[in-house]
Amino acid sequence: MTKRGFTMIELLVVIVIIGILAALVVPGVNKALVQARFAESQSNLHQIGLALMLYSQDHDGKFPIARGSIPYDKTWQEGVSTGDASWQTQLIPYTGANEKIFFSPYSSAYNPKGRKWSYFLGAHAAEVDRQSQSPVPPERQALNLNKITAPTSHILAGEDHRGVMDLTDSDKDDYDTNNPAFGYAGPDRKVNILFADGHIDSPKRFDAKKMAVKYEGVDPSYTGYE
Repeated sequence: MTKRGFTMIELLVVIVIIGILAALVVPGVNKALVQARFAESQSNLHQIGLALMLYSQDHDGKFPIARGSIPYDKTWQEGVSTGDASWQTQLIPYTGANEKIFFSPYSSAYNPKGRKWSYFLGAHAAEVDRQSQSPVPPERQALNLNKITAPTSHILAGEDHRGVMDLTDSDKDDYDTNNPAFGYAGPDRKVNILFADGHIDSPKRFDAKKMAVKYEGVDPSYTGYE
């Protein structure tokens, strides 16, 4: 009995069918992967929020101080002074020593440079408050939970979509007109944002009518995040 092999046309048909199936499956897999990363980032922010609240309870309503370009310091186990530690380091005792919550697979998937620390600490209100004093004190103040008048709209923390996060500059904040969340997000990319009342939202852009970065609440004229 003569064995019959596949003809070239049959092989091409099979290859085309496989290609079509792959084209149908891959987008679904990619979408599921993005959704999983997105959900993990929200979970991380939720845990960061709990750690921030526990920290504030021990510090008269104040959150960790964000001080600009501060490297992450592994010596937190031995006790690092607040003045020399990044805000993430200051929170470590309140996270169960879990460092993984400071890494977002969602934001770092867009910006590979942000492979280590992926979140910023909202501190603009503290800086504005500092600038309002005369003479202006040299140190940056810590955000004070007790001064926030609109907790449901006040940005407490969120994803850094700029992709500049690294171990030498882990202390991202939103002082002055620094925009860690929305500046590089893109028109269709959502950004996970933690608000002072504990809820997490995922807007595509900053809305000054619904979001606040000052103690006094929303400021429709504010353009620092746009």
